[in-house]
Amino acid sequence: MTPVSSEKSESVTSTTNSTSNQQEKLTSTSESTSSKNTTSSSDTKSVASTSSTEQPINTSTNQSTASNNTSQSTTPSSANLNKTSTTSTSTAPVKIRTFSRLAMSTFASAATTTALTANTITVNKDNLKQYMTTSGNATYDQSTGVVTLTQDTTSQKGAITLGTRIDSNKSFHFSGKVNLGNKYEGHGNGGDGIGFAFSPGVLGETGLNGAAVGIGGLSNAFGFKLDTYHNTSTPNASAKAKADPSSVAGGGAFGAFVTTDSTGVASTYTSSSTADNAAKLNVQPTNNTFQDFDINYNGDTKVMTVKYAGQTWTRNISDWIAKSGTTNFSLSMTASTGGATNLQQVQFGTFEYTESAVTQVRYVDVTTGKDIIPPKTYSGNVDQVVTIDNQQSALTAKGYNYTSVDSSYASTYNDTNKTVKMTNAGQSVTYYFTDVKAPTVTVGNQTIEVGKTMNPIVLTTTDNGTGTVTNTVTGLPSGLSYDSATNSIIGTPTKIGQSTVTVVSTDQANNKSTTTFRINVVDTTAPTVTPIGDQSSEVFSPISPIKIATQDNSGNAVTNTVTGLPSGLTFDSTNNTISGTPTNIGTSTITIVSTDASGNKTTTTFKYEVTRNSMSDSVSTSGSTQQSQSVSTSKADSQSASTSTSGSIMTSTSASTSKSTSVSLSDSVSASKSLSTSESNSVSSSTSTSLVNSQSVSSSMSGSVSKSTSLSDSISNSSSTEKIRKSINKYI
Repeated sequence: MTPVSSEKSESVTSTTNSTSNQQEKLTSTSESTSSKNTTSSSDTKSVASTSSTEQPINTSTNQSTASNNTSQSTTPSSANLNKTSTTSTSTAPVKIRTFSRLAMSTFASAATTTALTANTITVNKDNLKQYMTTSGNATYDQSTGVVTLTQDTTSQKGAITLGTRIDSNKSFHFSGKVNLGNKYEGHGNGGDGIGFAFSPGVLGETGLNGAAVGIGGLSNAFGFKLDTYHNTSTPNASAKAKADPSSVAGGGAFGAFVTTDSTGVASTYTSSSTADNAAKLNVQPTNNTFQDFDINYNGDTKVMTVKYAGQTWTRNISDWIAKSGTTNFSLSMTASTGGATNLQQVQFGTFEYTESAVTQVRYVDVTTGKDIIPPKTYSGNVDQVVTIDNQQSALTAKGYNYTSVDSSYASTYNDTNKTVKMTNAGQSVTYYFTDVKAPTVTVGNQTIEVGKTMNPIVLTTTDNGTGTVTNTVTGLPSGLSYDSATNSIIGTPTKIGQSTVTVVSTDQANNKSTTTFRINVVDTTAPTVTPIGDQSSEVFSPISPIKIATQDNSGNAVTNTVTGLPSGLTFDSTNNTISGTPTNIGTSTITIVSTDASGNKTTTTFKYEVTRNSMSDSVSTSGSTQQSQSVSTSKADSQSASTSTSGSIMTSTSASTSKSTSVSLSDSVSASKSLSTSESNSVSSSTSTSLVNSQSVSSSMSGSVSKSTSLSDSISNSSSTEKIRKSINKYI
């Protein structure tokens, strides 16, 4: 069976009268008085189960004191829902042990009560803490299933006990391993061994340590021991044990059945038959090695078979059962060290048994048929009358109203007193309640970014009931939706603005609640602009249009402002392009500011270079200073015809300074001063024809100083025909 997480139950006080002659007590010895009152308190966490099969609740600790017969049981829980606590007080001279778990596999999560027939339990390493309790020096490791009863040191006593009684009319079987340590009589000072006791006494009770090996001290009990210390002489009376038989003396650990009398004095059983006689172990304890260990009991034949490391002991124990005066037994596994030492451990495989003298009580949601809190198991002796807690006050606080009780499968139930008389056969009582409390939703106001996939908004729903809650969500912003599978609002908002969202929550009992909250969709993200690389073009040449591409998460338009354009270029905001014809050579930094509807801005820049036109590009540096004066009279008559074809590529750099003075009869007097720098790359081709008739008489006087630096490459082809040429040149 699988455990169910538990919750605390509401505090309730009940009184129980018993007609049983047997008393239950929580004490480490068999000593008790029937006049003492018994108080049981349990602190149990519970959560409404949603599974179709009832499951047991964890029981982790069980503490008892012999002085006032008080037992405390604490159950941890993984649940986080409603927490309550339960306390019951009995004035009867008997102890009623209550377990907050479901021990019956026959229960189903339905609204009808199921008959309790056989409460078969299977204990393994994973659920051991739900059914058994460690005490003393004992510890449990769930990962390995190992119960360490004693460490390898002196003065240790540890035990593990079962939480409900075993029905000896039904078969049971324990399968696991045992580690007796690495010492035994004749091989170091090892002690004391491990005892497995079946007792008619109270649940949780263990025998004495030392020679009793955890069995002595229990009245009319029986069991089996793996003894590592032979008591050759009779121990003192307080040890509650007789001397061990001489047949297993002389060194070495041994195995044997054990019985106790009405005073709790233990005797090691001997027999003429090798089948059940005390015998030394064929495999002695060495190196703290685990050996296979098995206890198998047949409820029909009453034969108990014990196996240790392949060695077998078998006996019909019907006489011991009859002597005990009952058919229902508690189980304990105990080890001690006293003045010796040994690491003593039991490793659980499985333990299957049938509970006896129990009544199961369920607390069911009438609408869903599921358990509101974990069922309780009341365990006692046959014919013992116990008071049942119907948990009405606790469940009222959880939002439930009491409806009815079904005791069809509890023939001894008294609804007036809320009592039931224990029988060998199991009984069951079911209390029904109606859910009257509406569910609640916890969610705060939200602010999310438009155009971006949002983190899911989880609607945290809390309900006291055992059924499902249905949420209906309206008023969501555009682009969002409600996912009922995850109980979350998801999506990508597409519009800026604030919306009021309404959530109506309905449970299976049709209890409703309405919750509202706001979702504010905002735009805090600046537009994105497609990067524009640096650009260049030639002066006086039209450019290819430059497109400014922008995008905003809101989906709205973006406004662009462009500054720093070269002369001749313009920005058209209607189509977001830069175009035109640059008119000045140079480099400009162009700045684009893109603004969305919410005022978020993005600034981008790129460089634009305007270069010279490639058809006439030179680089020249010259400096010139010239003064001239000339007087000339000329007459010339010339005719010439010339045809020339030339092509040249020239790169030159020149610097010149000149000064000239001239007087001319050509009606021209000039003075000039110039400084120039130029660079050029030129390819030219020309064809010319000239006819000149001229007469010239010239007289001139000139003075000139010039300085020139020039670098040039020239390729020229020319052809010329000159018919008449006359020239008078006084000075060149």
